[in-house]
Amino acid sequence: MKISIEKKVSSHKGILVVPVFEENLEKNDLNRPKFVNDFLRERVKQNEFKAKKGEILLAYPGEKSLPDKILVVGFGKEKSFKDKVARELGAKISHTASGHKVADVSVLLGHELVKSSEAFFQGFFLKQYKFKKFKSVDKKNTDKELEKLEIIVDEKFKNEVAAGVKKAETVCGAVALVKDLVNSPSDVVHAQYLANEAKKIAKENKYKLAVLGKKELTKLGCGGI
Repeated sequence: MKISIEKKVSSHKGILVVPVFEENLEKNDLNRPKFVNDFLRERVKQNEFKAKKGEILLAYPGEKSLPDKILVVGFGKEKSFKDKVARELGAKISHTASGHKVADVSVLLGHELVKSSEAFFQGFFLKQYKFKKFKSVDKKNTDKELEKLEIIVDEKFKNEVAAGVKKAETVCGAVALVKDLVNSPSDVVHAQYLANEAKKIAKENKYKLAVLGKKELTKLGCGGI
């Protein structure tokens, strides 16, 4: 997945995610595209959206300057917002975007979400995990893999968000590796396989590694062998 951090929406396809807190629902937020502010104003007027946690609205803007679809997501009350909620909503947004079978996702990240960006993208990335190691390719399957993630945030928060995204990628990459190992059959992931994987990781990260065989374990008086 290619990840970029931008000052404004540059992708004109896929889906644009717009998180909204209850406190900011009726504000004319200059960080949002005009279409989104107008769309929200009308939905509030019709009492169709209150920005409650997990509430979702979908719009089709039909404007060349915007992606094909806009996903407005309620984030609840800002004062109640914590990393746990950010992680949950990140996962929900990831799942919803995948359901729309898009390859490109843009996320409009307001200043309220900057401090929770790591948790938010942990939820987003973890929900993208799929175990396909032993699956054959189904040519009739129309599901699209997420190829591009564009994060739109104010320039002054760019470094902080980039650091949070990088940590989230590291954590989720490790989780995905462990899931692959656990989901694989034992005749594939045996002791030697695990030792080889550990050697690869150690080499990539310049770690020191000691692999103990039967001889070394016996000498140490370890049981279970």
